[in-house]
This record gives sequence, structure tokens and C-alpha cells, in this order.
Amino acid sequence: MIRDLGLDSCPRSFLDQILQGPIARDPLSTTDDAAGPDDVALATGGCISLVAYWVFSATVFDADQPAPEMNILPDHLAILEKLLKDDAEHQIQSSPGTAEALVAIGLWLHANGRIHTASYELSINPTASEDDPTSEFMQYLHLVALVALYHQRLPVRNAATMLAGHILHGDPSEEDRLRILYDLLENCTFASLKACAVTWLREEIIAASSSSTSSEATAPTKSTTNGGVFSTSQALDTVQYVVFPSLNSLSGLDAGDLLEFLAQNMPFLLQAVNFGLFLWSSQKWEHVLPANADATVKERWFRPLADAVDKVRMAVKGGVEIVGEEMGPLASELDVLRERMMRLASAEGFNVSDDADRV
Repeated sequence: MIRDLGLDSCPRSFLDQILQGPIARDPLSTTDDAAGPDDVALATGGCISLVAYWVFSATVFDADQPAPEMNILPDHLAILEKLLKDDAEHQIQSSPGTAEALVAIGLWLHANGRIHTASYELSINPTASEDDPTSEFMQYLHLVALVALYHQRLPVRNAATMLAGHILHGDPSEEDRLRILYDLLENCTFASLKACAVTWLREEIIAASSSSTSSEATAPTKSTTNGGVFSTSQALDTVQYVVFPSLNSLSGLDAGDLLEFLAQNMPFLLQAVNFGLFLWSSQKWEHVLPANADATVKERWFRPLADAVDKVRMAVKGGVEIVGEEMGPLASELDVLRERMMRLASAEGFNVSDDADRV
């Protein structure tokens, strides 16, 4: 039936219809004056799903399907902006199939190296000024992150998170990647996305270290402490106060408020503790740590958090009313957080002997 409509290829004109035409959600509702098939617009969501079907069947089943003539920048970004710019949460939840198709297309484009056209690459500003810090990569990552937040299906949310990470790491500008991470950690209100940002930060540091090590193999005189922002202390110096923010304000909260704080921020807190273990469990990452980072992180972040966890645990043991239904799965997550914090307290580079027993 698709081929009967003449859709046996994916020419630029077909994609331009999606990119440039108005969004058609119910094209059959306006067919009274149609003189023929060409007068009936194709549903925008259906066209996107069709492209996703083509790339999926060609990749998974080796089917003879057309490959779309598009790239992540600017084409896929433009489609995401078109569909999600107004009330993204409603658009994603009311059209979950279209959102899933967009993620599938994005993953296929990335896997095939279709990041941007040569001409578009020339227009990308890899060092956006502080007055205008938004890059195309940042715009794209934020739009994909909306799918990771609002889609109803966990596999789609996970796939969107993976795509966002791929695009972040594909940004050719280290400064831009750091700016994106800082923006997410500073301004995002969703703990799950902030946790992803911490994971991506760790991956950037590992990748920079691998790159430095590889370069050192061909140039023995070059130190691994020289290089880009993620292979030195510059990255953590920029983001340490948003990865490990001051939690001193927790001291004035009662057990119920502390429980609410932990429930809302648990994914981010767990990932921050894991990141701390990554940084301080050995001397391997000393070169990326800012001066006295361990002391300041202990004082402003670790100890207030340890006190908060301890206060909630004591309240639970004492049978305080904060438990009940709202505790739920948080109980096991609290145990995991406490165990990770105990490991961090006794880590080689973060030894806090007097805190090991307080969490």
C-alpha cells in the first residue's frame, strides 16, 4: 500500500514535507475539497513512523528499504523542535509512537555517522560565547531529554537517554560539552536527568584519559595531565559545586522533610556518591581533582548528607510516623545510599574515619 502511494524511496522532497510543512494530525478531516490523492496531506506522525520503519527493517531484517537523506543536524533537530516546542509533555504522552519513532531514527543516524552535513558543520559555532551559550548540540540534547523524561515506556526512556549521551559525546567542542553538563546539573529539576549528567561527566573524564594515554604512547614526553578540559582539573573545578552542592540547609529540616528531599533527589544522590567513589577510590584520578576538593566536598556535601540519612534512619527505627506508604521502595534505596556513603567515607583518597560510622 505504501508503494501504491509512490513511497518506494525517501527523497529529500518527502523529508521536506515533514520539515517545512504544517503539522498534520488528522489529514482525513479536511478532504471535502480534495480532487485526488495529491490533495490529501500525509499525517506528520505517520511519515515519521514510516521513516523509522524503513531504517528499522533495513537494519534488523536487511530488508530492501529506502534510506532517508537526512542527518541529526540540522534535519532531526528541526523535526524535534517542530513537534516538541509547544507543550512537549503533552505531545510525547499523546503521541508515544511518534516519539518512539523519533528516538529510533536518531539512534540510526548516530550509528551511521550521520551527525551533520559538511555544509552545516561549517555553520556550527563550537565555542559559543557566554552571552549566547546555546549550541545546536545543547538544543538537540535537551529535546531528546524530554522524551527520556515524559515517555510512558521505560525502554524508550532508556533509549532516549542513550541517544542524548551519544550526542553529548559527539559534540566536537569540549567547552560546549562542559557547558551542557553544567547547565543540566545547575538548572534541571529532574533528579534522573541530573544523574545522567553525572554519568556522562564520568564518561568524558574516562574518554579524555584514554585519549591522553593513547597520545602518550606515540609521544612519551607528553604528560597525561596536559590536554583538554576533561583531562585536567578544569572540568571538575567548573562543576564540583553542582555535582556536590552544599547541603548544609538540611540541618534545619525534620525527619519528614528530609525523607521528602531524599525521595525527590535519590537518583542524583546515588550517582553523585558513585562518582565520588570513582574519583577517590584510587590515585588514578588525582590529576582531575581540584585542590582540596576532598576537604570541601566532605564539609559542604558529605557530612550534611550523612547526618540527614542518619536522622531519617533513627526516625524509622523509632517508629516515627514518616514511614507508612510514602517510604515504599525508598527504604531499599536508602540502604544502598548508606552503603555507598560508608564505602566513600573509607575510600583511599577520601578517608573520613569519624564519618564511616555515622552513615
